[in-house]
Amino acid sequence: MKKLPLVAKGPNIYDICRKTLLFWLSSRHNKVYLVSPFLDEYFLKQFLYIIKKNEATANIGKIFIREECADEWVRGFKKKRKVKFNEILDRLTKPWKDFFSEKLSRDFIQIKGETNYFHCKFMACVNTKTSTAEVLLTSANFNETHFTIWDNGDCNHDSLGYHKMSKEKFEKISAQSYRSVTEIETNKTSYRTTQRQILLDFHLLYFSVIW
Repeated sequence: MKKLPLVAKGPNIYDICRKTLLFWLSSRHNKVYLVSPFLDEYFLKQFLYIIKKNEATANIGKIFIREECADEWVRGFKKKRKVKFNEILDRLTKPWKDFFSEKLSRDFIQIKGETNYFHCKFMACVNTKTSTAEVLLTSANFNETHFTIWDNGDCNHDSLGYHKMSKEKFEKISAQSYRSVTEIETNKTSYRTTQRQILLDFHLLYFSVIW
């Protein structure tokens, strides 16, 4: 991948993310991961379209999001409400719902409860042929507000970074995070502890790719 800007406008970051996903999903040797606390209807539709375009080769690993993964303004009030992922899913047309159910429903891991400290955002690709992993880090949320031009002509500016590591290094940390989430679903008594473990595991991945 060519050298990326350290800081870029939201539409430019979206374009880089879209092209990167298209490239990664074009090879059956790649397994793609997505981690973000925020994911809205806009990005979900784009993500499904990219997978559909590469349906013959697309291979999705795990996708970690918050259960409440979007905000929207309440009509008539100057405040936002939390929107759950299942509500976003319900807004899709039936063909896209069916496509999600067939291709992705088992891959989405929804982190529930008090998740304000879960704030890591990156896409990753593990290549089973070369045993390498690529990670695209960003401070941008995976949503329309961060990826598009606003009504006033301005837009969000976020950081962007690209790193490579071994397949083993990436999978060791992501496996720890997956076990933490599984614990939450099966053992409610350890809920708060395991939520904090998720934060630790994802931050370990972050510092691993940085250093």
